[in-house]
Amino acid sequence: MSSVILEHIRKSYGNKTVLEDINLSIERGELFTILGPSGAGKTTLLRIIAGLEKQDSGHVIFDDEIVDDLEPHDRRVAMVFQIPTLYPHLRIYDNIAIPLVRGKERISKSEVKERVTRIVKLLQIDDLLYKYPSQLSGGEKQRVMLAKALVRNPRVFLLDEPLSNVDAMLRLEMRIEIAKIQKKLNVTTIYVTHNQAEALSLGDRVGILMQGKLMQIGKPEEIYSMPENIDVAKFIGSPGMNIVEGELRNGSLFVFGTKITEIDCDANGKVLVGFRPENVILSRNGIEGEVVLKEFCGDFCILYVKIRDDIIAIKNYGSLSCEIHNTVYFYIPSNRVYIFTLNEGRRIWPR
Repeated sequence: MSSVILEHIRKSYGNKTVLEDINLSIERGELFTILGPSGAGKTTLLRIIAGLEKQDSGHVIFDDEIVDDLEPHDRRVAMVFQIPTLYPHLRIYDNIAIPLVRGKERISKSEVKERVTRIVKLLQIDDLLYKYPSQLSGGEKQRVMLAKALVRNPRVFLLDEPLSNVDAMLRLEMRIEIAKIQKKLNVTTIYVTHNQAEALSLGDRVGILMQGKLMQIGKPEEIYSMPENIDVAKFIGSPGMNIVEGELRNGSLFVFGTKITEIDCDANGKVLVGFRPENVILSRNGIEGEVVLKEFCGDFCILYVKIRDDIIAIKNYGSLSCEIHNTVYFYIPSNRVYIFTLNEGRRIWPR
């Protein structure tokens, strides 16, 4: 396993900048997830680490070795793609063994068999070895792809949205499986996804990649509880954080014309105020709004409430019965607000 360091990575296609000054340090044995929407540059970044694409500038470093000029095979990187790619005419044993048989290393048949046997037992797919890909389910094919990648004993393990085409129940099962295998093998792993649940549950740390920029890096709980800007705040959470305009007046924060709290802050004037849907409290009085949409989610509902020109989300756990077009009242707990600058959207509170 290796540490992975990215220094000032930039990549453009024509006039379109895909990655802009990416700096990242991933520790040996760490499972690092990169989370971002479609088109953020996630796959391009992974392909640059693998050596499948060349960056315009910057360096990729494994441990203390700059690997910019090394071919993918020489980097000893294994990559699992979104769609399983297996040879349909070969049995599963031979599909898994291909990286060893056709690689540059001279590996004996007995060692090939030993490596394949060890990895399929770890992934609990030893009963599939003599089947063909057409006889496998989607989840089984993805497990085979994991085995095919890991059998090479890679320095770095890269996964590009490997569960996006798997159904919801199997996705949960595979997440557990990937986390367990990664810890057993202690291989440095970079996992790219647009799925928050995957990123936040799997990652030792998470990097938020948006519009080609790494917006924030941290532990999952840090990303959720202390977003550095409104882009991260709105992206993380289901639904994301409510962001509305507010005003600071001599240390007092006002939202919707109502004083929310006192803030030990020198700023005055217009600001952006954030608060999460689960922290809003419905009450018999307070800020007034109209329910314009209601989503039933089992033991709670998500209410979309219009206040003047804003629509905010509120998670209602049954404290009050609310229907579309009903008038509701709520308040925002003073210790649950975030304040961002109006123009840059940078968090200034909590500090």
